[in-house]
Amino acid sequence: MRPVLELSQVSFSYHLREREVLALKDVSFHVDAGEFVAIVGPSGCGKSTLLSMIAGLISPGNGIIRVDGLSPVHTVNLIGYMLQKDHLLEWRRMFDNMCLGLEIRGINDKKHQDGVRQMMSAYGLEQFAESYPSALSGGMRQRAALIRTLALEPELLLLDEPFSALDYLTRLEVGDDIGQIIRKTRKTALLVTHDLSEAISLADRIIVLTGRPGTVKCVIDVGFPEQVRTSLQRRNSPEFSGHFNRVWTALNNTECEVGQNEKES
Repeated sequence: MRPVLELSQVSFSYHLREREVLALKDVSFHVDAGEFVAIVGPSGCGKSTLLSMIAGLISPGNGIIRVDGLSPVHTVNLIGYMLQKDHLLEWRRMFDNMCLGLEIRGINDKKHQDGVRQMMSAYGLEQFAESYPSALSGGMRQRAALIRTLALEPELLLLDEPFSALDYLTRLEVGDDIGQIIRKTRKTALLVTHDLSEAISLADRIIVLTGRPGTVKCVIDVGFPEQVRTSLQRRNSPEFSGHFNRVWTALNNTECEVGQNEKES
Protein backbone atom coordinates (compact mmCIF):
# COMPACT_ATOMS: atom_id res chain seq x y z
CA MET A 1 0.00 0.00 0.00
CA ARG A 2 1.37 3.40 -1.00
CA PRO A 3 1.83 5.88 1.89
CA VAL A 4 -0.46 8.93 1.96
CA LEU A 5 2.60 11.15 2.46
CA GLU A 6 6.20 10.62 1.33
CA LEU A 7 9.20 12.92 1.71
CA SER A 8 12.52 12.02 0.13
CA GLN A 9 15.73 14.01 0.73
CA VAL A 10 13.84 17.29 1.20
CA SER A 11 15.88 20.42 1.92
CA PHE A 12 14.92 24.07 2.26
CA SER A 13 16.88 27.32 2.65
CA TYR A 14 15.79 30.82 3.60
CA HIS A 15 17.39 33.50 1.47
CA LEU A 16 18.27 36.54 3.56
CA ARG A 17 19.85 39.72 2.31
CA GLU A 18 23.16 38.90 3.99
CA ARG A 19 23.26 35.13 3.61
CA GLU A 20 21.44 31.89 2.91
CA VAL A 21 20.18 29.90 5.92
CA LEU A 22 19.76 26.14 5.50
CA ALA A 23 16.65 25.33 7.54
CA LEU A 24 16.06 21.68 6.58
CA LYS A 25 18.45 19.11 5.12
CA ASP A 26 17.74 15.73 3.51
CA VAL A 27 14.48 15.07 5.37
CA SER A 28 12.93 11.70 4.53
CA PHE A 29 9.94 9.98 6.11
CA HIS A 30 6.50 8.61 5.24
CA VAL A 31 3.03 8.56 6.79
CA ASP A 32 0.73 5.62 6.06
CA ALA A 33 -3.03 5.78 5.62
CA GLY A 34 -4.85 6.17 8.94
CA GLU A 35 -1.62 6.84 10.83
CA PHE A 36 -1.14 9.67 13.34
CA VAL A 37 2.47 10.90 13.27
CA ALA A 38 3.99 13.69 15.38
CA ILE A 39 7.09 15.77 14.66
CA VAL A 40 9.17 17.13 17.54
CA GLY A 41 12.48 18.95 17.61
CA PRO A 42 14.31 22.01 18.94
CA SER A 43 12.89 25.47 18.27
CA GLY A 44 13.85 26.75 14.84
CA CYS A 45 14.54 23.31 13.34
CA GLY A 46 11.99 23.78 10.55
CA LYS A 47 8.94 21.85 11.82
CA SER A 48 6.35 24.37 10.62
CA THR A 49 8.32 24.93 7.40
CA LEU A 50 7.89 21.22 6.68
CA LEU A 51 4.11 21.54 6.97
CA SER A 52 4.11 24.58 4.69
CA MET A 53 5.98 22.60 2.02
CA ILE A 54 3.65 19.61 2.36
CA ALA A 55 0.67 21.96 1.98
CA GLY A 56 2.21 23.44 -1.17
CA LEU A 57 2.54 26.94 0.31
CA ILE A 58 6.28 26.95 -0.35
CA SER A 59 8.45 24.72 -2.54
CA PRO A 60 11.41 22.65 -1.33
CA GLY A 61 14.85 23.64 -2.51
CA ASN A 62 15.67 19.99 -3.14
CA GLY A 63 13.96 16.65 -2.76
CA ILE A 64 10.54 15.20 -3.46
CA ILE A 65 7.22 15.48 -1.60
CA ARG A 66 4.28 13.32 -2.61
CA VAL A 67 0.72 13.29 -1.24
CA ASP A 68 -1.19 10.30 -2.59
CA GLY A 69 1.59 10.02 -5.16
CA LEU A 70 1.17 13.62 -6.38
CA SER A 71 3.17 16.81 -5.97
CA PRO A 72 1.68 19.23 -3.36
CA VAL A 73 0.77 21.72 -6.10
CA HIS A 74 -1.78 19.15 -7.32
CA THR A 75 -3.11 18.08 -3.91
CA VAL A 76 -4.73 21.22 -2.49
CA ASN A 77 -8.07 19.42 -2.22
CA LEU A 78 -6.50 16.46 -0.40
CA ILE A 79 -5.03 18.42 2.50
CA GLY A 80 -6.61 20.00 5.57
CA TYR A 81 -4.46 22.47 7.51
CA MET A 82 -5.24 23.33 11.15
CA LEU A 83 -3.18 26.20 12.56
CA GLN A 84 -2.32 27.46 16.04
CA LYS A 85 -5.15 30.02 15.93
CA ASP A 86 -8.70 29.12 14.93
CA HIS A 87 -9.02 32.09 12.50
CA LEU A 88 -12.80 32.16 12.89
CA LEU A 89 -14.44 35.22 11.36
CA GLU A 90 -15.97 37.15 14.25
CA TRP A 91 -18.79 38.63 12.14
CA ARG A 92 -20.02 35.24 10.89
CA ARG A 93 -22.22 32.88 12.85
CA MET A 94 -20.62 29.58 13.83
CA PHE A 95 -22.40 27.41 11.28
CA ASP A 96 -21.37 29.81 8.52
CA ASN A 97 -17.80 29.80 9.86
CA MET A 98 -17.67 26.03 9.66
CA CYS A 99 -18.98 26.10 6.09
CA LEU A 100 -16.44 28.70 4.95
CA GLY A 101 -14.11 26.20 3.30
CA LEU A 102 -17.07 24.62 1.52
CA GLU A 103 -18.03 28.05 0.17
CA ILE A 104 -14.51 28.75 -1.05
CA ARG A 105 -14.30 25.40 -2.78
CA GLY A 106 -17.77 25.78 -4.30
CA ILE A 107 -19.31 22.73 -2.61
CA ASN A 108 -21.49 24.38 0.04
CA ASP A 109 -24.45 22.16 -0.83
CA LYS A 110 -27.03 20.40 1.36
CA LYS A 111 -25.00 17.17 1.54
CA HIS A 112 -21.92 18.90 2.92
CA GLN A 113 -23.92 21.21 5.18
CA ASP A 114 -25.67 18.16 6.67
CA GLY A 115 -22.23 16.70 7.32
CA VAL A 116 -21.25 19.87 9.22
CA ARG A 117 -24.46 19.70 11.29
CA GLN A 118 -23.80 16.05 12.14
CA MET A 119 -20.28 16.88 13.34
CA MET A 120 -21.56 19.86 15.35
CA SER A 121 -24.03 17.56 17.08
CA ALA A 122 -21.42 14.84 17.68
CA TYR A 123 -18.87 17.27 19.09
CA GLY A 124 -21.16 19.32 21.33
CA LEU A 125 -21.53 22.48 19.23
CA GLU A 126 -25.05 22.05 17.84
CA GLN A 127 -26.57 24.64 20.17
CA PHE A 128 -24.03 27.26 19.04
CA ALA A 129 -24.87 27.13 15.32
CA GLU A 130 -26.34 30.66 15.34
CA SER A 131 -23.87 32.09 17.86
CA TYR A 132 -20.90 34.27 17.03
CA PRO A 133 -17.35 33.10 17.86
CA SER A 134 -17.08 35.49 20.82
CA ALA A 135 -19.69 33.39 22.66
CA LEU A 136 -17.50 30.27 22.59
CA SER A 137 -14.60 29.18 24.76
CA GLY A 138 -11.16 28.60 23.29
CA GLY A 139 -11.71 24.85 23.30
CA MET A 140 -15.02 25.14 21.51
CA ARG A 141 -13.46 27.40 18.90
CA GLN A 142 -10.74 24.82 18.19
CA ARG A 143 -13.35 22.10 17.81
CA ALA A 144 -15.16 24.37 15.36
CA ALA A 145 -11.91 24.90 13.45
CA LEU A 146 -11.47 21.13 13.21
CA ILE A 147 -15.04 20.69 11.92
CA ARG A 148 -14.36 23.39 9.31
CA THR A 149 -11.30 21.40 8.23
CA LEU A 150 -12.95 17.97 8.28
CA ALA A 151 -15.94 19.27 6.30
CA LEU A 152 -13.67 19.33 3.24
CA GLU A 153 -13.02 15.59 3.64
CA PRO A 154 -9.22 15.83 3.37
CA GLU A 155 -7.01 12.79 2.90
CA LEU A 156 -4.29 14.29 5.09
CA LEU A 157 -4.59 16.54 8.14
CA LEU A 158 -1.70 18.88 8.96
CA LEU A 159 -1.81 20.11 12.56
CA ASP A 160 0.56 22.97 13.42
CA GLU A 161 0.48 23.19 17.24
CA PRO A 162 -3.32 23.50 17.19
CA PHE A 163 -3.66 23.48 21.00
CA SER A 164 -0.82 25.83 21.94
CA ALA A 165 -3.06 28.89 22.43
CA LEU A 166 -5.22 27.09 25.02
CA ASP A 167 -4.73 26.99 28.79
CA TYR A 168 -3.29 23.74 30.11
CA LEU A 169 -6.51 22.05 31.29
CA THR A 170 -8.40 23.01 28.13
CA ARG A 171 -5.44 21.84 26.05
CA LEU A 172 -5.63 18.39 27.65
CA GLU A 173 -9.38 18.15 27.12
CA VAL A 174 -9.41 19.43 23.55
CA GLY A 175 -6.35 17.37 22.61
CA ASP A 176 -8.12 14.26 23.87
CA ASP A 177 -11.32 15.15 21.99
CA ILE A 178 -9.61 15.97 18.72
CA GLY A 179 -7.39 12.88 18.94
CA GLN A 180 -10.49 10.71 19.29
CA ILE A 181 -12.25 12.52 16.45
CA ILE A 182 -9.31 11.98 14.10
CA ARG A 183 -9.09 8.29 14.97
CA LYS A 184 -12.84 7.71 14.66
CA THR A 185 -12.86 9.33 11.22
CA ARG A 186 -9.71 7.32 10.33
CA LYS A 187 -7.93 10.39 9.05
CA THR A 188 -4.21 10.44 8.36
CA ALA A 189 -2.63 13.17 10.50
CA LEU A 190 0.73 14.87 10.89
CA LEU A 191 1.15 16.93 14.07
CA VAL A 192 3.87 19.49 14.82
CA THR A 193 4.28 20.18 18.53
CA HIS A 194 6.81 21.32 21.14
CA ASP A 195 4.96 19.34 23.81
CA LEU A 196 6.47 15.87 24.15
CA SER A 197 3.61 14.62 26.33
CA GLU A 198 1.14 15.76 23.70
CA ALA A 199 3.03 13.94 20.96
CA ILE A 200 3.17 10.71 22.98
CA SER A 201 -0.49 10.90 23.99
CA LEU A 202 -1.67 11.27 20.37
CA ALA A 203 0.80 9.72 17.93
CA ASP A 204 1.50 6.25 16.59
CA ARG A 205 5.05 7.32 15.70
CA ILE A 206 7.18 10.33 16.60
CA ILE A 207 9.71 11.84 14.19
CA VAL A 208 12.58 13.48 16.07
CA LEU A 209 14.38 16.26 14.23
CA THR A 210 17.84 17.62 14.93
CA GLY A 211 18.59 21.31 15.47
CA ARG A 212 18.97 23.55 12.42
CA PRO A 213 19.42 22.45 9.77
CA GLY A 214 16.65 20.06 10.72
CA THR A 215 17.01 16.48 9.58
CA VAL A 216 15.47 13.24 10.83
CA LYS A 217 17.47 11.98 13.81
CA CYS A 218 15.21 8.98 14.36
CA VAL A 219 11.63 7.74 14.37
CA ILE A 220 10.17 6.32 17.57
CA ASP A 221 7.23 3.91 17.64
CA VAL A 222 4.71 4.73 20.37
CA GLY A 223 2.92 1.58 21.51
CA PHE A 224 0.20 1.18 24.14
CA PRO A 225 -2.06 -1.75 25.09
CA GLU A 226 -5.13 -2.11 22.88
CA GLN A 227 -7.49 -1.06 25.67
CA VAL A 228 -5.63 2.26 26.07
CA ARG A 229 -7.34 4.25 23.35
CA THR A 230 -7.64 7.92 24.32
CA SER A 231 -5.07 10.62 24.88
CA LEU A 232 -5.91 10.92 28.58
CA GLN A 233 -5.74 7.14 29.04
CA ARG A 234 -2.30 7.16 27.45
CA ARG A 235 -1.10 9.85 29.85
CA ASN A 236 -2.21 7.71 32.79
CA SER A 237 -0.75 4.49 31.39
CA PRO A 238 2.39 2.88 32.92
CA GLU A 239 4.00 2.88 29.45
CA PHE A 240 3.80 6.67 29.16
CA SER A 241 6.89 7.52 31.22
CA GLY A 242 9.01 5.05 29.27
CA HIS A 243 8.01 6.62 25.97
CA PHE A 244 8.64 10.09 27.38
CA ASN A 245 12.15 9.14 28.46
CA ARG A 246 12.91 7.68 25.03
CA VAL A 247 11.80 10.84 23.22
CA TRP A 248 13.57 13.12 25.70
CA THR A 249 16.77 11.10 25.34
CA ALA A 250 16.51 11.20 21.56
CA LEU A 251 16.13 14.97 21.57
CA ASN A 252 19.04 15.57 23.90
CA ASN A 253 21.54 12.91 22.83
CA THR A 254 23.70 13.04 19.72
CA GLU A 255 21.97 9.91 18.39
CA CYS A 256 18.95 7.82 19.33
CA GLU A 257 19.70 4.69 21.30
CA VAL A 258 20.32 1.74 19.01
CA GLY A 259 17.68 -0.96 19.30
CA GLN A 260 14.96 1.27 20.75
CA ASN A 261 14.08 3.35 17.75
CA GLU A 262 13.49 2.62 14.13
CA LYS A 263 15.59 4.75 11.77
CA GLU A 264 13.59 6.01 8.81
CA SER A 265 15.05 4.71 5.56
